[in-house]
Amino acid sequence: MLTFGCKALRDWFNKRITVCLVVLFFFSVPLSVADIIWTVYNDCLDEGGFTQPNVTRWTIYNNHTGNYTGALKNFATGSTVGMPTVTFSMEVGISVSTGSGGGNPAAGTPADAIFGGIVDSSPNNLLYGGSGWAQEITFSNLDPDLTYTFVAAAFRNSDYTQRKTLVTISGHQSAVNNSSDGPMIVSKTSNTTIFKAANNVPIGDVVRWDDIVPAPDGTFTIRSEATADSQSGYKAYPLNGFMLQAVGQVNQSPQVNAGSDVEITLPTRSVTMNTTVTDDGLGNPSGTLAYHWSVVNGPGDVVFGPSADIQNPAVRFPLDKSGTYILQLTVTDGELENSDDIAITVYPSDCPLGDVSGDCIVDIQDLVELGSQWLADPVGNADITGDDSVNLDDLLWLAEGWLQNWQKGSLQIFLYPEQARPSALWRVDGGSWHNHDDTVEDLPIGSHTVEFLDIDDFDKPANLNVEILHDQLFQTDGTYTPHTGSLRVTIAPGDVLPDAQWRRVGQTQWLSSGQTEDNIPVGPHSVEFSLVSGWQSPATAEVFINQNSLTTLSATYYSVNAALVINEFMSANNEVTGIADEYGEFDDWIEIYNPSDMDINLGGMYLSDGDNLCQIPTGFAAQTIVSSGGYLLLWADGELATEGPLHLNFSLDIDGDSITLFDTNGTSVIDTINFDGQLPIVSYGRFPDAADDWYFFEIPTANAQNDQIGIANRVADTTFSPDRGFYSTPFEVTITCETPDAKIYYTTDCSDPIDTDGNPTVSAQLYNDASKPQVATTTSLRAAAIKADMISTNIDTQTYIFLDDVLNQATDPATGQKIVPAGYPTTWLSGGTGEAVTADYQVDPEIVNHSDPANQLTSADLREIPTICMTMDTDHWFDPNDGIYVNEALNYNVAESKEYSCSFEYFDPDGSGKDIQQNCAVAMAGGVSGGGTSLNRWKTFKLSMRPRFKQVTDDGLVTGGGSKLRERIFPDSPVNDFDSIVLDAVLNYSWLHRSQYTQAQYVQDQAVSDF
Repeated sequence: MLTFGCKALRDWFNKRITVCLVVLFFFSVPLSVADIIWTVYNDCLDEGGFTQPNVTRWTIYNNHTGNYTGALKNFATGSTVGMPTVTFSMEVGISVSTGSGGGNPAAGTPADAIFGGIVDSSPNNLLYGGSGWAQEITFSNLDPDLTYTFVAAAFRNSDYTQRKTLVTISGHQSAVNNSSDGPMIVSKTSNTTIFKAANNVPIGDVVRWDDIVPAPDGTFTIRSEATADSQSGYKAYPLNGFMLQAVGQVNQSPQVNAGSDVEITLPTRSVTMNTTVTDDGLGNPSGTLAYHWSVVNGPGDVVFGPSADIQNPAVRFPLDKSGTYILQLTVTDGELENSDDIAITVYPSDCPLGDVSGDCIVDIQDLVELGSQWLADPVGNADITGDDSVNLDDLLWLAEGWLQNWQKGSLQIFLYPEQARPSALWRVDGGSWHNHDDTVEDLPIGSHTVEFLDIDDFDKPANLNVEILHDQLFQTDGTYTPHTGSLRVTIAPGDVLPDAQWRRVGQTQWLSSGQTEDNIPVGPHSVEFSLVSGWQSPATAEVFINQNSLTTLSATYYSVNAALVINEFMSANNEVTGIADEYGEFDDWIEIYNPSDMDINLGGMYLSDGDNLCQIPTGFAAQTIVSSGGYLLLWADGELATEGPLHLNFSLDIDGDSITLFDTNGTSVIDTINFDGQLPIVSYGRFPDAADDWYFFEIPTANAQNDQIGIANRVADTTFSPDRGFYSTPFEVTITCETPDAKIYYTTDCSDPIDTDGNPTVSAQLYNDASKPQVATTTSLRAAAIKADMISTNIDTQTYIFLDDVLNQATDPATGQKIVPAGYPTTWLSGGTGEAVTADYQVDPEIVNHSDPANQLTSADLREIPTICMTMDTDHWFDPNDGIYVNEALNYNVAESKEYSCSFEYFDPDGSGKDIQQNCAVAMAGGVSGGGTSLNRWKTFKLSMRPRFKQVTDDGLVTGGGSKLRERIFPDSPVNDFDSIVLDAVLNYSWLHRSQYTQAQYVQDQAVSDF
């Protein structure tokens, strides 16, 4: 047996020292100065001044459009022979103007060094034109083999630093932006410079491009325009003048391409570079290039052979330092240099270094094989170091890896299809079973066999042979093939064919009656049926498919054109009824009744209110089936998209609407009802169920049998002649009702003429020809009609306004003092002090009778703005205990303030336009819980109130009005309906206050002080 000590070999190796010193000298040489062939100057204003004779004056601005193009002059000779052409142009339809305020750059500035004493920039300059102005200067007839320098500037001798000009070079091949670095240069890129002309006289910054290589046709263009953020978006200055120079050929840097990135795997560790270098042949000396390679980054040292100073050396990487190396090739022509990087990724060996035999184990077999090749020529696979010799270096690496075993890897298996995974398993080489996506670690390298478990309803995959590599994860998959069978569905009756079709749930293709579907996976499946107009589709059926067997299924459609009815509905539901949806919301509802002996699915049918058509979603049979003899509520809440299949995309109108149930084609009518005005918390339905007669049900029977007869009719609404409005002479009011024998009751003291049960109140008068209301002053006439066994009308209110009486309201005509109208309290309780204050119902006579007629309040003034009348029982306003206008405790918190039923009327200013009346709830407005200035109710006697358009007050009292005010009050607003309107008394930050020195005096003092 041959043995040796690794340490001894290592010590011996460390004594073998090779020193290689490479010294690279880079000599600094001056850059060549390109020859200037000619120089031209141009004065872009075309004015007098000291501009030199050989300076051209091509330009374009305002109406100065006849001198926009021509040849440039050689400034030194005045000749135009062989010189380029310049062309000025402006944006079509937008001019550039001229103005005063120009100036010449100060001495010693960059602009003075170029233009001083040559181009005169005073007294005027070029100005912006309209929005979107731009000026372009295009050079042509240039020699594409030369390079050019362009320098220009503009000067405004005033402080307009917010004006910025964007100068752009275009149409060229390349250029270097060398614009000056002073404060007037806002920014610069390779092709753009932003500068400010204002105050540029003392600074003298210039726009400059050098080394301009024109287009192959000998052209390039300079464009001036305002930046987007310049003053007003367009105020800025074009260039006042320019210099153009032609320059002889300039030395260019070598172009270096170090080649494509490379990947190698140890023990392969040598790469020969494959680079591309091009040059223009200029330099010092011309035609000579010098190369040098270096390591920018990497995990170890590399060796360039035979030298790092050749274009394509062989690069050798260390055996024990895998990773990514960044190498850089630098090339110089003696004046200019350029470089490029290349990434070479060295991956670690698949087997330990020192493994000669290739079994990924370093053992005696490798040592024997290395010994057999010792110092042999040519070398064999034992040349571990790659130096073309099997020697002590190779033996050292073998010693480093002695007895290493890299025969380990991992295996991961994925199982398909997903349906098989609950039962499917796999194992390797007869080992333990594993699930989908499991990984087996530490497998020996080499070939292994994967087998799969037999499971029901699937054929397992064939065994797999996999090759495991050291320290690598091998991934593959196995696909189980499902056992299959067939399904055939027969549909009856024949009248529904060929429209009726079937398919398995989840499939897209519909199949006809009697058609067979093959290759269906074994197991349970659901079968659904298409919608057919006039027919009720069968419910989804469940079937089980057996292997290699034909499963058959029969399904029957039923005619539904006359089966379903709209049985009951409510267009003004609220919490008083207790009828709420699954979200606890008290929405309008529609009851569908199924009198047939079969279950019917509403899915796919439509409901409409005349303006909106809503399809009931399919796929929700558990919710949308109306059982035989059963009921189903649909919620007309406008929330189909958010609240589920029993919610519709419309709501019902209490003033009258329609409901239509359509079949699944959206056109065949199954049932329909047109209805007139409805009542809050009263439903309207058939009695008995599905009958033709409709009744009002004060006790609704949602989702249940209509088991008692309701009230068949309601009294027709009252009408008044004349209607509400502005009047100046007394008149008599006629009230009518189209319902025969109906009795009309009315009041003129603002109280209700009937109670909530439809009985006359104590203050009501019976209307007849002998007791017609006589109106001689401002009056709120309230009336309702009743009849036995009928629903009474709501309370109508007509307010007649005598404007002259309004001006003298609550004023004693003899004394001019305030008075209290009959029936009204004489004092109010102050919420601020707890003391009683004198009630005030008066229109201020100091304004009505002002000594200056121009300041008097007149009836004409009252017609200038809309009028709103709020009518309610006097006690509900002013009773010390229950009046919301005087009892602060009732209004302590706006969210919980006391509400009463009230009439709301609106008149257009002239009394001949919009005329609105609707009953509502009313509460006072202002103040917050826990404090607030408005809680001190009597800072002013003029308070804010808020009509709320709702069917029931917060206390559960029926208002007699709708859930919204559906009127377009403001012509210029898109709002067509209102939940509430605030009548603002403008207490805060106003002149209104009962104290002598508070807000009123403070505002007055502040006004005087500010003035």
